[in-house]
Amino acid sequence: SLVTDISIDEGVLRIQKRSDPGDFLGDRDTTLYSFSGESGMVKWAVDDGTCREAMLNNKEYRCLSAHSHCMDVTDDRTSKHVGYRCKCSSGFQGNPYLQGGCTGKF
Repeated sequence: SLVTDISIDEGVLRIQKRSDPGDFLGDRDTTLYSFSGESGMVKWAVDDGTCREAMLNNKEYRCLSAHSHCMDVTDDRTSKHVGYRCKCSSGFQGNPYLQGGCTGKF
């Protein structure tokens, strides 16, 4: 499989199949990815805790940009919590995982 796009904003990897999807994904939980034909999408989270838990443990909190916020990630099919990810706040773009990573849109 080949990663064709990484969207920090959407929290997904887009993948083009080269062979069997099991070659890349192995026996992992299939609820976090879906394939349609030759392409697929994988949802991701930076940690398996909740936003609330991460914010309480400041040393482990991954949303480092001042203009970012935390988003809990759930499985679309089961609504099961799988972790959290970070996103730049409205009006900002960039990388929320870096200090100063979210900058104002021009």
